[in-house]
Formats: sequence, structure tokens, C-alpha cells
Amino acid sequence: MSAWALPVGVALTLFVCSTSMLAQSIDASTLSNAFVTAAESSKRSVVSINVGVNKALRKRIKHFAEHARERGEDFDLDDLPSGSVGSGVIVSADGYILTNQHVVDEVDEDSILVTLHDGRRMYADVIGSDPSSDLALLRIYARNLDAARIAPAASVRLGELVIAIGSPLGLKFTVTSGVISALNRDDLPYDGYSVRRFMQTDAAINPGNSGGGLFRLQGDLVGINTAIMSRTGYNVGYGLALTPDLVTAVYNDLREDGRIARPSFGVMARSASFDSSLSYDRSKVEETVIVERVKTGGAADRAGVKVGDIIRTLNGVLVRTKDNIMQYMAMFRPGQRISVGLGRNGDSLSVDVQLDTMELPFTQLDRVATRKPLFGAEIVSTGSTCTLKNVKRYGPCYHAGLQDGDLIVSVNGRPVTSRDDLTRAIEPLTPGAVAAVVADRRGTRITGDLVVGATHKK
Repeated sequence: MSAWALPVGVALTLFVCSTSMLAQSIDASTLSNAFVTAAESSKRSVVSINVGVNKALRKRIKHFAEHARERGEDFDLDDLPSGSVGSGVIVSADGYILTNQHVVDEVDEDSILVTLHDGRRMYADVIGSDPSSDLALLRIYARNLDAARIAPAASVRLGELVIAIGSPLGLKFTVTSGVISALNRDDLPYDGYSVRRFMQTDAAINPGNSGGGLFRLQGDLVGINTAIMSRTGYNVGYGLALTPDLVTAVYNDLREDGRIARPSFGVMARSASFDSSLSYDRSKVEETVIVERVKTGGAADRAGVKVGDIIRTLNGVLVRTKDNIMQYMAMFRPGQRISVGLGRNGDSLSVDVQLDTMELPFTQLDRVATRKPLFGAEIVSTGSTCTLKNVKRYGPCYHAGLQDGDLIVSVNGRPVTSRDDLTRAIEPLTPGAVAAVVADRRGTRITGDLVVGATHKK
């Protein structure tokens, strides 16, 4: 008998037994159906995002288009190819969409075109963005959309089966599968101020997946797909999705007023290794955070935090590095009280800290104040009639079924006989409101529900 025969035989027997037990506990058809159900339900909340070319180039193209039209040539800007394709996730039935900030950065807002799973297209309004988390909040003006349900962060488990849905390489609504490979990955290098916290997955993620959803099989959204670890720029099994607690915090801030507000703890700290056993047993070595400076009169100072204190927890969450403080602070709000666990001279203590407001190291766009209702067409007033012209493709009038040449008869029951009548009927409406429009099309009465859009043009 070969010296290797027994070990190999034993290993094979164990493998066969374990596989048999696995087959008894997991029915392949049931597992397959779980993936199918998750994909079918989750894809309805995922959108494809086409963005136009950058502002400088688009300005030159518009200038060329004006000259082309002066010569009588037909030039439709809507037919121009998009600059790039990304993904997004609908997170409310009234049209709020989360995506990555880098998907919509430095593009004209009137060129962000969203495609829903059912093929409908509409332009999106940028509500706000946060470069420090690489998240942006968009809105399309529609009703009764299928919204994703964001999973509680504490419920997400290492090894959990997940699917990623997005538009990799322009292939819209592609589904890939894998597991959650790591939780709370916060050891990735970033320049400047960043609060990004990732979970890692081996579900295939490629360019175009950015902003799309990572879903568990129960259908909950567990992350926003954002980056890949790769030397080629394409998937090699290491995808990164922003964690649901960070996603929820940024979404709530941006939806409330289009801006984010981050709290200040009021300390400068450094990361260090602390050998708790004072021996060479490396399993006992812990990473820790030591306070180097306390801002006079700041939140930590008022709570009694001192230089040399070891910061161990924030609201019960373990702190391992100084970057953890910045990352975890993104989950809290200015003015909120949190419990901070400290180590001081060998003792453990807890202090109650009321957080201040942080001055952010980047400029936020003031979008909310300039948001106005959008009709999506030019209005030509002739005599006692009000005619539509240049109905914007994928705009509010377009989706209400209105066309160039239609005569507007009434809006929300108010007669319209001039441009001023139409303006008075539309201006009081807030973006997202529904207007009942009656129009005349060559003697035929047309009715439609127009969901009012938004514009930032003054």
C-alpha cells in the first residue's frame, strides 16, 4: 500500500460525506429560485444612467448646432451619443435615486438621462452630492416607482449571498452574483477628506456598475457598488460597495436640503499599536487611537477628553484607527449626543459628547434655492390659443403624451388662453406635483397627467 493511500482515502471519504450532507440541506432548485426572485424584484429599482459629454465640449457642440440650423441643416442634440454610462438605485417611490458622485460629476444637469427597467426614459435633477462619500442624489419626476429597501447595517453578514445589478460596459440591467467577502473595509488609501466605508464582494463589478445596487437574496439593498480593486480596470473578483449605514446617512442629509452636514468631535489623534500583554505574543497586539490634541472649547474638550486618552468606542462601535473616527462621524449628525469609550491611565471610562458642526473641506452646490417647476416645452401664445413647440424628448410634456402643435386648453381645470395663463397655472406647483392637462390636437381632445419636472435655470 502506498504511503499516501490512507490519507487520500480518508480525505475523499470526508469530502463525499460532507457533500452528501450539503445536498440534503440545500435544494438546488430552491436556491436557484431564490436568485431568480431576488433578481426579478431588485432589478425594478435599478436604473441605467447616461450622462452627456463634459460642459466645455457640449458648449462647443451647441455653438456648432446653432450655425448648422442657420444654414437650414437638421441637428438634434438629443441624438448625440452620451459621454458615459453608469447605474443608480431608486430609493423612494417618488423618484429619488442614489448613484455615485463620480457618475454625474462635471456634466450638464440637463443631460443626465435615466432609463428605467421597463424602458421609460426621463431626465434627472441633481438634488445634491457628497464627494467625501462618492454619493449623489438624483430625482426623476414620476409616480409609484419600485423603490429598494435599504438593509439595516447590523443585519448584513460576512459570506452572505448577494447579487450586483447595473450597466457594466453599457450592458444595461446585468445581474452577477457572489458573496460578501469582507465587511467594513476601511483600510483603502484615499487622498484628502474621505468617509468611505466599503463591503467587499466577489460579484463581478465592472465600469458602468458604479452607482448600481448590491442586493441580498431577500431583496434588500446592502450597498452601492462603487469601485473595484484591479490592475487592469476590469473585474478580478474584488468589488467594493458603500455600506448601508453610510448610504442611509448621506441619503437622509441630501434629501432633506440638498447638502450634507458633518459633525466635529474636536480632536486630533494618531493610530498606534498597543501590546496589551507586554509580551511577544502578536495575537495580543491591538490597534488603538491616541488623542494628540484637543480643540479648546470643542465638543471633546467640553466632555472632558484629554490629551493621551485612548479612544476605544463611539456609541459602542469599536475604533481601531484614526480614520475610523472620521468614517464613523459620517453616521452621526451635528448636535447629536454620543457616548465615547476611553482608556485613561489604565482605567476605562465613558463620556457623553455633544457634537459640533464641521467645516467641510469642499464646496457644496446650492441647488435647492434655485429649483423651479419645469414644463418641458416652449409655449407660443397666438391670439387666444397657447401652442406647444419643441417638446423636450423624455421631458414632462413628452411623458404626458403631448406633442408639438398641441393647443393647451386647461391645466388643473383652469382655462388657458395665453402664455401668462399657463405660467400662472404651473408656477405654484412644486416639482413632482401632478397637473391634469387638457389639450386640443387638430380637433381631438387630449388629456394627460403631467408630472412637473424641475430646473435650476434662473
